[in-house]
Amino acid sequence: MPALFRHSELMGRPIRSEGWAEQGVSSLQVARDALTDSPADIVTQAVENYVWEGQFIARSYFPWLRHYLDAEMGRSGETGVWAMLSRVATHFAGAAFPPLAVEVVGPFAEGHADAFMVEGDSRLVRRASGEALPAARWEAVPEAALEALRTAVEQDDRNGARIRLDQYHILCKPLHDGLTEWVWLWMTMVADTHGEDVMFADLTAVGTALRGAALRRQANLPIEELVLQMAMAMRGHRSGPGEEGDIEVIEEPDRYMIRFDACGSGGRMRRVGEIDRLPARQDDPFRFGTVKQPVPASWGQSGVPYYCTHCALWSEVMTTDILGYPARITLFDPDGNHPCAWAIYKRPEDIPQAYFGRIGRERQPERFNRPEPLEG
Repeated sequence: MPALFRHSELMGRPIRSEGWAEQGVSSLQVARDALTDSPADIVTQAVENYVWEGQFIARSYFPWLRHYLDAEMGRSGETGVWAMLSRVATHFAGAAFPPLAVEVVGPFAEGHADAFMVEGDSRLVRRASGEALPAARWEAVPEAALEALRTAVEQDDRNGARIRLDQYHILCKPLHDGLTEWVWLWMTMVADTHGEDVMFADLTAVGTALRGAALRRQANLPIEELVLQMAMAMRGHRSGPGEEGDIEVIEEPDRYMIRFDACGSGGRMRRVGEIDRLPARQDDPFRFGTVKQPVPASWGQSGVPYYCTHCALWSEVMTTDILGYPARITLFDPDGNHPCAWAIYKRPEDIPQAYFGRIGRERQPERFNRPEPLEG
């Protein structure tokens, strides 16, 4: 059965809206299925939705990373930033990722034009020394494959579209993965250089800048709308077996559960890659950082990958401070080979005290800003 779509107020565009079990099927598979036996208009909708989900997730990292570069520029100047970017470039080369993303370093260089410039979308130059690091416009990498996919869909060439769909999916893998690894590596370098407190301060500042306004208005949206958006995000992260976007979405009496084995960002990096076979990033030779001193942003645990702490900080600590309760609760497993999950409670009143205590907050029902029920 083809996916059903409806307009999402939260996303400002159509998103998938099937039943909860069907929400767990990757949008890549939905597009493949549509190419098998669906009318042309459904094929177009399914393919474009798959493309959009991946682009939405990848593009969300661009401002996050630019915030990080600006923060380090304020602390360490061009010398410190250049040293960190050099390490990122070395990691990318070793992991067979594209070079530094122009979508990130380009706006950063424009904001610090006295120190840096981007030449020809192909290299970042440090003006004082003339040193250069390779760069590329990441969204240009799969452009030809995407154009070929869309042409095949327009011509109703089903076999050609299936081939090009899978080609496009593989081409986009290093773009998604490289951005997530840039974040974790950057957090590691900041913590190693300045301490974990500074690293968490940066993460808080980014979350406030990028998520604060959305968090304040999300209490006025139906909880089901938020679950649909979260499912979309985890499909776009290429979660699940084979890194294709398969997850589980389950409705329970008091909450919704979204499970991923593994999530396509932090969870993928904690394991040996299914496709690229690279080692887990916390292990040799990478040694990306994990929390040394337990804090609310690590659910009161040590050993949590720095990358994964944004789930605790942005969706639990920050939302509790703003709304009075954690909007989504991460059931983090210390064993990276086990699945993780999100719990989204239908009523804040049903959230157990333990989920407040582990992030250093008190359960105060009088502060709960209740989501509106879904009509109809």
